[in-house]
Amino acid sequence: MNLRMLRHFLNGGVIVVRLLFIVLFMLWSQGQADAQIIIVPIEEVKFEAPALPPPLWRTNLLVMKELALPAMQTFSEKATTAAPKFSLMPSTVRTVLSYEHVSGDFGRTTSNEGEGQQRKEHEIEFDGDVVSIYSKIAWNTHRISVGTMIFYDSLGLDSFDMHRVGIMFFGKHQWPISQSLDIGLTANGNYARNIMDSRIDNVDFQDFNTFGGNISISLEFDTQEIYRAIAISEPKISRLYFAGGLSLSYQFQKDDVERESFIFSSGEVVQEVDDQHLLMLGANFGMRMGSRFAMSIYGIWNYDATEYKGSLRDTDDNYLDVILEGSWSPLPEGKVNFGYKRILFYQEIDSNQIFVGISWRF
Repeated sequence: MNLRMLRHFLNGGVIVVRLLFIVLFMLWSQGQADAQIIIVPIEEVKFEAPALPPPLWRTNLLVMKELALPAMQTFSEKATTAAPKFSLMPSTVRTVLSYEHVSGDFGRTTSNEGEGQQRKEHEIEFDGDVVSIYSKIAWNTHRISVGTMIFYDSLGLDSFDMHRVGIMFFGKHQWPISQSLDIGLTANGNYARNIMDSRIDNVDFQDFNTFGGNISISLEFDTQEIYRAIAISEPKISRLYFAGGLSLSYQFQKDDVERESFIFSSGEVVQEVDDQHLLMLGANFGMRMGSRFAMSIYGIWNYDATEYKGSLRDTDDNYLDVILEGSWSPLPEGKVNFGYKRILFYQEIDSNQIFVGISWRF
């Protein structure tokens, strides 16, 4: 009898130990689940827009190339634009169409994969094509130019589609300091509406507005007056006029959305900046060949001085634009320009662009 009771006691002890083990395992599992919730948020983190657009798709290149350091005029063009008087009729109208192929990535985002699932990280891929068009309308006097530019970009990229339409108002004043040298001061304000369509599963990019401004100072030279002095003795040389310039520019850009970046290593969500600061140092050099042709080459160094907090902290902050442009004036009032742009020394994105434009003077 005692032996049977001892056996039942031992069996009951085994059952109790098993129950205790099951309870302890359940508590341990619950603790692990709680720890996972702390480390990887299950609730959705809203990303209202992709990472801030890289510098090459802000209005800085328009400012530098169209305003601070415009392409060299042909001799025929320059002869018809000398010291016009102010008029309600625009002095010049210019439209440029471009195609750009890009590849690379710029920033990261995460998607909500469902309840209890770890968020999935995605590179924001900038592989695809960009088609752009802008029109510039200017009212010019001898030393002052004011006007507006309307621009539209269509971006078809791996991570998103984007349509960007905007307007810029600008003014430029030039002061002569010698027969062939001018100092120029350029300022502008701009606005753009960005319409987004995400191509990443479980990630929603919202539309947003962009506001900005720019100020540039430039030193421009033109040897036309110098070469006039040797036109009689060396007529062939006198037709090879040179021109160019240097420019320093600062641009500020801000948008109206809040961005959050999830840091996987620390499990924290940080608020990304919504403004960008860009410095540019540019130079161009051109040569007139006869009365109707001109060639120009640009080099523009871009430095992104923004202090990013999230996924853009490790992105490259400087790169170089190189542009080759040709101009042809078939008529005294009209000009056709064409060219190629290449981005160098930019780790995140590779870009090649071709463009063609038409200008008309009234």
